[in-house]
Amino acid sequence: MKKWTLLLICCILLTGCASHNQVIETQVSDFHLDDNTQPESVQITSGQCLYDDNNFSVTTDCIDSDTDDTYIILTINNDSDSDLSVICENASLNNFIISSDFSLEIGAHSSVTTGIPFSNTLLNACEIKQLSDISFILGIYDLNDYNYLFDTGWLEIQTNLSVSAGQNVNLNGTIVYDKNDIKIISKGFYSDNEYNHSPIFLVINESDKNISLNLKDGTITINGSDFECSYNYSIPKHKNAICAISANENLEESGSISSVSLTLALTDTDSWQIIDNTDNITLKTNN
Repeated sequence: MKKWTLLLICCILLTGCASHNQVIETQVSDFHLDDNTQPESVQITSGQCLYDDNNFSVTTDCIDSDTDDTYIILTINNDSDSDLSVICENASLNNFIISSDFSLEIGAHSSVTTGIPFSNTLLNACEIKQLSDISFILGIYDLNDYNYLFDTGWLEIQTNLSVSAGQNVNLNGTIVYDKNDIKIISKGFYSDNEYNHSPIFLVINESDKNISLNLKDGTITINGSDFECSYNYSIPKHKNAICAISANENLEESGSISSVSLTLALTDTDSWQIIDNTDNITLKTNN
């Protein structure tokens, strides 16, 4: 009797420790993007001072766009004695984290009117039709030795839609994580060619923590084979993000995709402590 009781306890413990696997049936190209769509025109207050410290200032000008990008036009003044390099370290549009490749070199005692570009493709991925709330951080470096000098902190711009508008987040998809005030929703795959198939996740960070989304153990399983895949995406507190986990080289080696399995890890970027891991997620296609 004691033997059977012990075996039963062991079975219960093993069952409790077993990892869960969430299987999601999806289509390879079920995450659609309209690359040529530009956000509707909005206005901002020209001449608004966003930053004025460290002999460095930033003022607003306007919002402009073309087929590829939408630009936040600014006037940047460098009143210091040093030549500077300015980059956009982070940006949030309608509460979605959107990356920008903005980089500017500005000489001492100079003024430049320039635009921070945001890809219309990325805006469409976040379903941003009208800009209402804009914020960004500029990092300032010494141009001669590229030593970090300071950053501006979050600079906030409100458009003429900010008071009345906002953006409802599209929650369609499969919830793969919903704990710790963080929600992750699988949006399926995005594919623009034979080999570029990227699992897409919507991350909603309603917590008071700045987090990072990573692949647990830096691995991804494609068609049953394990591959190394480096991925890291930072999402500040109370922000959202569309995350595309690209593994192009691995997918090309694997051929036509039938399944992708991965586990996402959530890290507190202030303490670098692991917050949690998702269950193992398997996305299957109809191939």
